[in-house]
Amino acid sequence: MFRQTIFAAAAFALFSGIAAADPRPERVILDTAQTIAVQQTVDAEPLLAAMDFDRVARFTLGKYARRISDSEFEDFKLAFRDTVRRAYAQHFSDFALSELNIVDTRARGDNEAIIRSSILRKDGERVDLKWRLMKSGGDWRVIDVEVYGLWLAIEQRAQFAAILDRPGATIDTLITELRRG
Repeated sequence: MFRQTIFAAAAFALFSGIAAADPRPERVILDTAQTIAVQQTVDAEPLLAAMDFDRVARFTLGKYARRISDSEFEDFKLAFRDTVRRAYAQHFSDFALSELNIVDTRARGDNEAIIRSSILRKDGERVDLKWRLMKSGGDWRVIDVEVYGLWLAIEQRAQFAAILDRPGATIDTLITELRRG
């Protein structure tokens, strides 16, 4: 099983009120949160738009990203995107009306930042998150999120490698697993 609950926790943190300490990388999170709050819908597109999805998808495939065709990569991205959408829809209500606060931002050079945040869920549980953002084409994009001590893209990469390392496994094996949910 893919850690959908953990991924969803990070995704849903985007709906809350955010006090941005440094508007550059935090603006991605703030704008996404505002879009989701206005829509009040289970539409994952604002979250997906905040991500550098190609970079995340390629990273999660690890060494296998170099071994597949462009067409296979596009098929994988569609299946992975659908997995994100399902996780988002499945856990939407768990994080609705959550409150997110930016704790601090640490620049890692000019094109990378780690944003520490904390969300207070409607059930009173506090969840700490770290967002890793990189500048791509002049825009900040989310490339990873740490929740419950796990960096999600790194965790996905390990899970995908476990599937692709099976004897006889191909990218189609992974795509089938993703589509099964």
